[in-house]
Amino acid sequence: MPERALDGAIEAFLQFDLDGEQLSLDFANTVDWRNTPRQHEWLNEYADLLAWSVRVGLLDREAAELLAGKAAKQPAEARAVLGRARELRELLFRVFNTVIEGGTPELEDWRAFNHEVQAAMGTAVIAAREDGFAWSFDHEMQSLEFYRGPVLKAAADLLLAGELSRLKRCGTPDCQWLFLDTSKNNSRRWCDMQSCGNRAKAKRYYQKSRSGARGAGPP
Repeated sequence: MPERALDGAIEAFLQFDLDGEQLSLDFANTVDWRNTPRQHEWLNEYADLLAWSVRVGLLDREAAELLAGKAAKQPAEARAVLGRARELRELLFRVFNTVIEGGTPELEDWRAFNHEVQAAMGTAVIAAREDGFAWSFDHEMQSLEFYRGPVLKAAADLLLAGELSRLKRCGTPDCQWLFLDTSKNNSRRWCDMQSCGNRAKAKRYYQKSRSGARGAGPP
C-alpha cells in the first residue's frame, strides 16, 4: 500500500464527523445515507480503515504507517480484513438500530454479536495504567484486524451501560447515523445540528409557509 494512499485517506477522513460520541457508533457510521440513492461508503480500501482509526484516535500516524506497510505485503488478507470490517459494521448497526426501536435483536444477529464479543475479549489483557488498571488490546494493535477488540468492547460497554434511552438514530429518516445523546436533558435529535438539524428546520418552515399560504383566503 503506497504511503500516498494512506496520506490521501487520512486527508479525506478529516471530513468524517465524529457525531456518534462513542467508538462503536462512529464505526457503525462509516456509511452515509445507508440504503438510499445517496449512500456513501467510507471504507472502500484498507487504507480507509486505517484512516478512520487515526481520525477516531484508535491509531497514531506511525502505527497506521506500519500497518499500511504490512497490508502492502499481504494484499489479499488486507482485502479480506476490510470485508470483515464491513460485515461487523452492519452487524453492529442492526443490533443498535433494533435496540433503538425498542426491540430485541434477531437471534442470528445476537448470536453473531456475542460470538464476536467473546472472541474479542479473549484477546484482551488487564494492563496497569497511571491511574489504575484497564482492559487493553495493545498487544493486538500490530494485527491487520487491530480495530476489532476496541470496537467490540465499546459496543458491549454501550449496551451494558444501562442508558439505552440515550442511544439514538438521527431524526432525518434517510440519514440513519447513530449517536449517544450526552446532553443533560437527553434532548438531542440530530446527528449534527448544522447539517440534518438545519435541513429539518428549513423543511418545517417551508411546510408551515405553504400551509399558511393555502389557508389564506382572498383579500
